[in-house]
Amino acid sequence: MKTCWNITGFNMVRNYHRKKEKMPREILISALRQLKLHHDLKLQNISYRKVAESYGISRTTLFTHFQKVKHLASIPDNYLLNKVHHRQILKYEEEEELVEYLKLAMQSNHSLTPSEVRKLVYSFVLGNGIECPAMWHEYHTAGEDWFTSFMKRNDCLSLRKPEATSQARAAGFNYPVVNAYQQKLASIFTRHQYPPHRIFNIDETSNQTVMAPVTVVAIRGTKQVCQTTGTERGTNVSMICFGNAAGGFIPPAYVFPLKNVNRKSMNNSVPGSIAFANGTGWFDGNIMVDVIDHVQHYVQSSQENPVLIVWDNFSAHLDYLVVKKAKDYGMELITLPPHTSHELQPLDVSVFVALKKYIKTAHMEWYRNNPGKRITIHEVAGLTRDPFHKAMTPSNLISGFKRAGIYPFSMLQPEDPRFSSALVTDLQAPSQQQNAQDLVGHEIQTPQQSIEIKGSNNIQTAGNEDDEMDFAKEEGNILTRDCRVLGNTVASTEVDNQQPLGNSDRETVEKGDGTSQSRSAQSETPLRANMMANRVRLAEFMPIPKVIQNGPRQKSRIQIGRSRVLTDPEEMAQLETDYLKKKKEMEKDKSKRTRAAKPRLSNKENIPENGKGVAGKRNVNAVHEMESFAVTNRQPRNAKKPAFLTQNYLID
Repeated sequence: MKTCWNITGFNMVRNYHRKKEKMPREILISALRQLKLHHDLKLQNISYRKVAESYGISRTTLFTHFQKVKHLASIPDNYLLNKVHHRQILKYEEEEELVEYLKLAMQSNHSLTPSEVRKLVYSFVLGNGIECPAMWHEYHTAGEDWFTSFMKRNDCLSLRKPEATSQARAAGFNYPVVNAYQQKLASIFTRHQYPPHRIFNIDETSNQTVMAPVTVVAIRGTKQVCQTTGTERGTNVSMICFGNAAGGFIPPAYVFPLKNVNRKSMNNSVPGSIAFANGTGWFDGNIMVDVIDHVQHYVQSSQENPVLIVWDNFSAHLDYLVVKKAKDYGMELITLPPHTSHELQPLDVSVFVALKKYIKTAHMEWYRNNPGKRITIHEVAGLTRDPFHKAMTPSNLISGFKRAGIYPFSMLQPEDPRFSSALVTDLQAPSQQQNAQDLVGHEIQTPQQSIEIKGSNNIQTAGNEDDEMDFAKEEGNILTRDCRVLGNTVASTEVDNQQPLGNSDRETVEKGDGTSQSRSAQSETPLRANMMANRVRLAEFMPIPKVIQNGPRQKSRIQIGRSRVLTDPEEMAQLETDYLKKKKEMEKDKSKRTRAAKPRLSNKENIPENGKGVAGKRNVNAVHEMESFAVTNRQPRNAKKPAFLTQNYLID
């Protein structure tokens, strides 16, 4: 019989199309049960043709399946419900383990590429003695056809281009930090019940004159697709947006890299928006004071009807004059924890991604309508108008505040998957450090053993150790291991309380007729039969990255940022102290620069009879007078020479 897949090669049918439409399983089982009922009760025989016509199925199909189940006591519920193809390399449970591993790797921000998945599967197959095609051994990786079929069998997986996330963001967004911030936010809502239209989020974003193009339509097979832009790098124009939890917004503000604001820079901009000029193109404390006035013009905050503003720890937001101005208007300010704005800032969560996409499209349309021209800073505000209205919609703003847990207020739980990226760098609590040290000391005293698997990495087995990496435990008595990659070796630790495997050395195989039978692991290949008692997990071949803590924690000398209610009296007093200290240092530096820039004049140099001198030039008569003075007034040998004798003079 000719098979559709050759175990000695790579190629197999990727897209098989059935010649006939597959009969629904429920209809077929209903027809079979009707026939079996008449068969068991020995009633009058009913022709297969009539039953098949009544259910709308093929007579031959009905007859074939009835011959398989007519001798059974009852039709099994799992009849025709095969989870695994009979030629499938990995069983259903093994693929489920692989899916869980890939999910955990994605949540920890260390996802695997398709080639890494194929290499991992080959190591898993080789280490557990599973039969695989010969080409896998030749290339030391699973085949592309297998990976394609695996992705089709698991609809929850897809190929995505990840977004670059810094280690600070991955480690900073953890439950203790976020919980402390939400506790402060809860205390604010306890003191005053803010309606949604009085809760604002303020955030800045960069608006470049050159934006990356969006996806375009091109001819398949083209190696390089180009799109016109003004220059290689653009000039930054900062933009600050304001949105509330009810879906409303305030016209934005712009900062141009100019010394004075040019009126033509605001042509066709968002109605009501304002502009500022700063050489850096970014907001500073002085500009933020005017921004608070701009917000007050629209919200009309007061002590009786205050406004809550949530923003990040940008230095301009922490300026004492800015906080004092907001406090005078009756506004309440709270800052987000550092490196958490990608999850806790509503504008970052639901608005800015769409805003940037619409701006990129607007730039491409502008270049199409203005060939040969370039976008300058004077066109940025005008090109932002339509994208701003498309992105700052009520639905986007409301969903952003809800996602961030601000309104409606909701506390994030420790099991939230968004905290998974911080598990890589999470350290033990101080109370658990001594227990960990005792455990490590106990492991060192335990004798070591080693076993070797043919064709794979060496697996060294040491003493007892708590399992932090065994995230895919099976039901039963599978050995638990804690694995770390040590060069080319994978270290694995077994648990002392090993129990006998019991029935785990037998697996149930579902037959095509719905029946099942138990077959011993000895029916597998000899290598796999030997490894079934000591199965190697996926995490042992490629452990999820985890920071290992050695010794007690060391306090950092750098002042770590935190969430702060800036309008509280204690915080304002601290801000005022920092502001006065910084102001004093700036005045001191300014005086130093002034003295350094002032020209130095020696004793009576460049001072003629009229009292006016010219730096760098000398009066001839004054020079002769100084020389005679130096001769008549000799000083001791060790004495320091006067300043005017150590300089070179220019004589006209």
